[in-house]
Amino acid sequence: MPTTPTGVFTASVYPDDITFERVIHHDRYTGEVLYDAGLEDLGTLGRWAEWGISVHMGQEWGLLNQIVLLLACLAMVMLCVSAATMWWKRRPSGALGIPTVPTDWRIPRTLLGMAVVAGIFFPLVGLSMLLLLGIELVAHMIGRRRKFA
Repeated sequence: MPTTPTGVFTASVYPDDITFERVIHHDRYTGEVLYDAGLEDLGTLGRWAEWGISVHMGQEWGLLNQIVLLLACLAMVMLCVSAATMWWKRRPSGALGIPTVPTDWRIPRTLLGMAVVAGIFFPLVGLSMLLLLGIELVAHMIGRRRKFA
């Protein structure tokens, strides 16, 4: 529903076949079509983006596309499970197997720059990096306190 006096009604359809998708804006008072766009109106980059989204959602090639995506998802789950299993089996008995704090805390500028860029473009990655940095600093402070106590 339009929320301002100049607002419009918008009707859109995004079917499995992207060639039929459309967005139409209607004048809220007269019902006149103000804007009518389909896939062909998006331009090359827009069409490629819509095609990529369709493939990503499993709509492009039917069941085959969905099976490939399911296999990719299962592979990622198995990577997570196998990583945790390998860590558990290879860690020293009675310890977590956390690497010791390096004596040289300097980080290569290129690596730091890549991490900052990743954190900006992917905010959840940045948030997780900040969280891990905080945990590392707290663990380091606790370790130093125990060492001098």
